[in-house]
Amino acid sequence: MSKSEVSMAKDIIEIPTDLVISVSQSIATADVEKDLAPPGPVSEINKQSMLIILSAFLISFVTIGFTNAFGVFQQYYIGLLHKDASAVSWIGSLNMFFLFGGSLFVGATINKTGPRTIVAIGSAFLLLGVFLASICTQYWQLILTEGLLIGIGDSLLFTPALICVTVAFQKRRGLALGMTVAGSSVGGIVWPIVLSRLLKEVGFGWTFRIAGFIMMPLCLISVLCVSMPGQAQKSLDGTPRPAPPKPDLGAILKNRRLLFFMLGGWFLYIGLFAGLVFIAVYSVSQGLSEQTAFYLVTITNAASLFGRVIPGALADIWGPYNLMIFAGISSGVIMACLTAAKSTAGIIIFAIAYGFTSGSVISLLGACVAPLLSSPSQYGPALGIMMAFLSTAALIGNPISGAILDRSGFLALTLASGSEMIFGAGVLLVLRFSQNKKLLAKV
Repeated sequence: MSKSEVSMAKDIIEIPTDLVISVSQSIATADVEKDLAPPGPVSEINKQSMLIILSAFLISFVTIGFTNAFGVFQQYYIGLLHKDASAVSWIGSLNMFFLFGGSLFVGATINKTGPRTIVAIGSAFLLLGVFLASICTQYWQLILTEGLLIGIGDSLLFTPALICVTVAFQKRRGLALGMTVAGSSVGGIVWPIVLSRLLKEVGFGWTFRIAGFIMMPLCLISVLCVSMPGQAQKSLDGTPRPAPPKPDLGAILKNRRLLFFMLGGWFLYIGLFAGLVFIAVYSVSQGLSEQTAFYLVTITNAASLFGRVIPGALADIWGPYNLMIFAGISSGVIMACLTAAKSTAGIIIFAIAYGFTSGSVISLLGACVAPLLSSPSQYGPALGIMMAFLSTAALIGNPISGAILDRSGFLALTLASGSEMIFGAGVLLVLRFSQNKKLLAKV
C-alpha cells in the first residue's frame, strides 16, 4: 500500500461516533413505562411522542451527523495547523471521548432535572464551540472548541433525546429508535456536501459560522419539543410518584447477561468501522478518483439510513436479537468479500450493502440491551459502563485495522474484520438461545 493511499485514508476517515447512537439507547427498558406512564392504556402515537421523535431526529442531525463530517476538515487542518493527520485526528477522538463520558452524568441527573434543562445546556455548549471554532487558528484552540466544547454539547444533547424516545415507545420502540438515529445518517449525507462547498466558497471561518446558524433554530426546536413522558404524572391516589431508588452498581456488574452482551458488542464494533473507514482508500487503490472515494462515504451513509429504520421496524415484529444476529453475520460476510469488488459498480454495491447492514447493527444494539436491565435505577450507571467498554473497541479498532493493512494488505484486513464481526454475532447468538431456545421465537 502506497503512502498516498495511507494519506487518503486518513484524510477521508469518518470518525466512528455512531457508537454512541446504539449504546445510548440502552438507558431505558420496559420497566420505565411502569414508573413514568400514566395509569391505563395510552396510545404511543400522540402529540407528545411525535414531538419527542422530532426533537431526537434534529438532535441526531446536528450532533452525530455533524461529527461524522469531520473528515471534511482533515486536509484543511493539516495545512492550517502544520500538523500531520494523526495529530489532527485527536480533535475528533477527544470529541468522542467527551461524547461517551458525558452520558454517565446525564443518566444520573435526568430524573432530577428533566431533559429540557440538559438539552438547553447542551445546545449552549454546542453553539459556543462551533462559533468559537470559527476564529481558531491554532491546534490547542481547536482541541478546546471542537474537541471539548462540542463533545460535551453533543453528549448533553443526544443522551437525553434517546432516553425520552426509549421511554415514550414500547410496542414500536425499534421503529422509533430507528427513526431517531436516522437523523445521524441524514446528517452524514448533508453535512459533508454542505461543508465541503462552503470551505471552497467562503472559507473556514464562515463555514463554521454558517453551520452554527443552521444549528441554532434546530437546537431551539429540540429544546421546545423534548420532554419525558409521564414525568410529572401522579399516582392513582393523587400523590407524587416516588423517586427512583439509588442505583445498585453491584447488581449491574453481576448481570452476566449484560456482560456477555457487552462482549459480543465489543467484537462487533472492533471490526465494524473498518469497512466504513477504509472503503475510500480501497477505492483509490482500485483506480477510482478521490472525488468518487469521497462520495462513497455519502453513499454508505445514505444506505445506513434505510438500514437503521427498516430493521428497527421489523425488530418490533420478529425480535431485535434475531435481526441483530443476522445483521452482524451479514456485515461480516460482506466485509470479507470487499476485495472481490474490483470495478466502480462493484465497490458502490459494497458501499450500499455494507452501509445497510452496519446501520442495522448500530440501530438494533440498544433494543437488544433494554430487556437485560431490571431496574430504572440501573440505566445511567449501565450506560456509562457500557460506553466506556465499547468505546475501547471503536478507538483501537481502526489503528489495528490500519496496522493489518500496512503489513498484510486488504485481503487480510477484510478477513480479520469480517471474522471479528461474525464472532461477535456468534456470542449474541448464544445469549439469544439462553433467553429462548425456540428457533422461531420473537427474541
